[in-house]
Amino acid sequence: MLSLMERGFGIGTGIIPSIICSAALDDVLSIAMFTVFEAYAVGKHTFSTVDFATVPLQLVAGIGLGVVCALLLVAATPPGADGETPALDNMRLCLVVGFAVVSLLGLKAVGYTACAALSVVVLAIGAAKGWGPAAAKRVAAPLT
Repeated sequence: MLSLMERGFGIGTGIIPSIICSAALDDVLSIAMFTVFEAYAVGKHTFSTVDFATVPLQLVAGIGLGVVCALLLVAATPPGADGETPALDNMRLCLVVGFAVVSLLGLKAVGYTACAALSVVVLAIGAAKGWGPAAAKRVAAPLT
């Protein structure tokens, strides 16, 4: 999908970012439901409807943390026509990777493993939207 996006397919319509985001949502939902059913099957605790309530809670937590991290990134390195330098792009890259690792490990530490990947995807999309397409492409180039 990233290769198609680099070649310019689906950018104007937003199809490729939607596919990437929906794949992350699918993974989150699958992992969360697997965790609920595994705990029931193995007998770690009794089955309750509260376990199913954690699934949407994890989705909201992943999206919320991703949005907050993206807002912090954009606020820390605001877009500007005057100050766009390679050093700023390198700092943005380091901050994106750092925030992604912190959010991933932080959510896993509190037991929300299912939404950790979703948080990273939302973080990257939010930062790219905040910086603009040119800066986002320069920051994403070393990662892709």
